[in-house]
Amino acid sequence: MPKILTIDSAVFLSVWDESEALRLPSVHFFASLLTEDVNIVIPEIALFEIGNVLIRLGLRERLTEYMGLFSSSNQLDVVPLSAEIYTAFIGLSTRLTLKTADLIFCTVAHMRDSTLISWDKKLVKEAAKAVRAMTPSQYLSQHSH
Repeated sequence: MPKILTIDSAVFLSVWDESEALRLPSVHFFASLLTEDVNIVIPEIALFEIGNVLIRLGLRERLTEYMGLFSSSNQLDVVPLSAEIYTAFIGLSTRLTLKTADLIFCTVAHMRDSTLISWDKKLVKEAAKAVRAMTPSQYLSQHSH
């Protein structure tokens, strides 16, 4: 049975941003996922976050590559925002102190029984009250072959 991961937008973005300090660990993380039976689940808001940041970073040319990930991967499930997500979001918002986008990612992880992956240690710590949450480095140390 595949592992299910909900990966924060910043982890994706760090791969494309060559000035990002966590770029190489992120590349290593994604490379390791290619050798595993993994499904990645992200809320549709991630599409907008990643696209917007790529444009702001001057990486408009990477948008085609980025969009290709979503159209060609059967390992990637983009979860549309819905009334069901909203209801779960409201329930978690009474237990967790997170920014809206972070809480949406946490909600998707909760609903899909997936592990939330983020470089944001505050997000990981707070989300761990409701879901499995860890950094990419923690994931690799726990799941290395």
